[in-house]
Parts: sequence; structure tokens; C-alpha cells
Amino acid sequence: MRQLTTEQWRKEIGERLAKLRLSKNISQKDLALLAGVSLPSLSKLERGLGVSFETFMRTMRALGKMDWFEGITPEDSFSYEEFLSQNKPVRRRAGRKMR
Repeated sequence: MRQLTTEQWRKEIGERLAKLRLSKNISQKDLALLAGVSLPSLSKLERGLGVSFETFMRTMRALGKMDWFEGITPEDSFSYEEFLSQNKPVRRRAGRKMR
């Protein structure tokens, strides 16, 4: 696997998303509307500039590419709320203050 910097990864991913969009014959304006993101944000994403994670994920969902994340998501379902309910912190009494 290539060792890329964060900036190089952003540029690589942006280029791949632009190619995917074009292969589906979708304009930037239409994809931005479909994804619920601003046109400038989508343009920045495709140029490899910094955008929010929300913009990135909305765009991936709109392009039908959530499967790209299957390799990094856990196979077993994990509920943070369930974890917290099973692992409640133990309360301890405060010690007496010395006078």
C-alpha cells in the first residue's frame, strides 16, 4: 500500500469521487442537491481540499458508495448506549476532610 500524506489522500479521494460522479453523468450541482451539501463544499471535496466529514459522508451516500467503508466498520454490531448501561461507573464516597 502506498504511503500517502493526508493531503495526498484528500486529493486522491477527491479525484476518484469526481470520476465516479462523471461516470454516472451527474453534474456537480445535481450531486450537491442530492447529497444535501453546498456546491462550493462539493467542489472543494473533489479538488482535495478540506471539507467536513459530514459533507464527505453525505456525498458518498448520494453516490451509492457506502460499501467503500465495509472494510473499516466492525462486523459485530456495537451499541455505545448498551456498553454504558453495562459498565456504569462505581460511585465512591468522598473521604472526610481533615481539620
